[in-house]
Amino acid sequence: MSAIPIPDSMKRGTQIENLSDQMHHQDGELVAPDWLDGDAQEEWQRVVRELAPLRILSSLDQTTLAVYCSIVSNYRFVGRKVKAEGIFLVNTDGASRENPALKTLERLSKQILGYAAHFGLSPHGRGHLKVSRRKSKIEDDFDSFVGKK
Repeated sequence: MSAIPIPDSMKRGTQIENLSDQMHHQDGELVAPDWLDGDAQEEWQRVVRELAPLRILSSLDQTTLAVYCSIVSNYRFVGRKVKAEGIFLVNTDGASRENPALKTLERLSKQILGYAAHFGLSPHGRGHLKVSRRKSKIEDDFDSFVGKK
């Protein structure tokens, strides 16, 4: 087995200081924190692009979304490791055993599904979202004209 480098987000003891300073709201758009790796940044952009029209994200969601994206990145990393090594590994005595990284994939997938439900990233999660659509200026003007509040 060849060694595969471990991303910083998976290393024990990784410190993320001043999270709120690293994440900011820029022109009404959530900006990914710079500590997210490439796969996590890619997931961030995908999720924000899909959820932006629903107007359900705010700056309060940045940390939770960043954690979700980091877990997705870790899942992809471990998935690539399993793909490279195989589902079964052969011991030095020639016996086969399940790749222990499969347990990590299972744990990460459960975490992903939990976070995904919060953001409506699954059919079940979307069914529980309460999305309020803001009225346009024309709709507001019409409601004022007809006496609706």
